[in-house]
Amino acid sequence: MMAGNNQDEDEVLEQYSIMAHVEASTRVKENTGFDMSEFEKQRKLHPEQTKLDYFETSRKPKQMLPDAKSMSGGSSSGMMRAEEPPLPPPRPNRRYLEQRAPHTPDLVDGEAAQEGSIPTGFVSVKCLGCKTYLKVNMFATLVRCSECSTVSPLC
Repeated sequence: MMAGNNQDEDEVLEQYSIMAHVEASTRVKENTGFDMSEFEKQRKLHPEQTKLDYFETSRKPKQMLPDAKSMSGGSSSGMMRAEEPPLPPPRPNRRYLEQRAPHTPDLVDGEAAQEGSIPTGFVSVKCLGCKTYLKVNMFATLVRCSECSTVSPLC
């Protein structure tokens, strides 16, 4: 009883596969105009001809270059002189950077301070050398420790 049931499933799957192939070939014919059954018939009638057709159509056509234009005027004319192309227009960020004054790092002497008692406009920086906290102006970029003279960045 199991063998008969398994055989029925195989037949259904085979029928489904055949129907899927037929549906796919009709969609291909509708979309592209290519009919595989006609192609198979042509290939069986003229096997060598179909190979030649395939190879002839598979090659790219050779591109033709346009004819060279002759330039009038001698090499002594001013129009033929080589020149550098003009510079591209500046970008907004380049314009901004050129207008701005060059920035040099501000080296400020730091004052030893408690970490919690920092007034407004100042920041607390830890010295890289002696590990003490220094009170520094918030616009500074480099800090010199008053105790060990180590220069530390403002992080």
